[in-house]
Amino acid sequence: MPAAVNTAIYSSDTRYTASIANYNAVSLSADNVFGDNSSAELAQMTPALSGSVSAGYTGTALIGIA
Repeated sequence: MPAAVNTAIYSSDTRYTASIANYNAVSLSADNVFGDNSSAELAQMTPALSGSVSAGYTGTALIGIA
């Protein structure tokens, strides 16, 4: 998920108050699965989202089938 959307959701919803510190401590570059992906690969795997916390979000993703 796009980092800006995640941050907006975690920061604006009191149900996630305890989770924001955990979220901020995680990075894709240190991840065991995604850590060796290039920025282009990460961008390709990240869905495009539009909307807002109050109105909700919609998204699209490109799924390749081999």
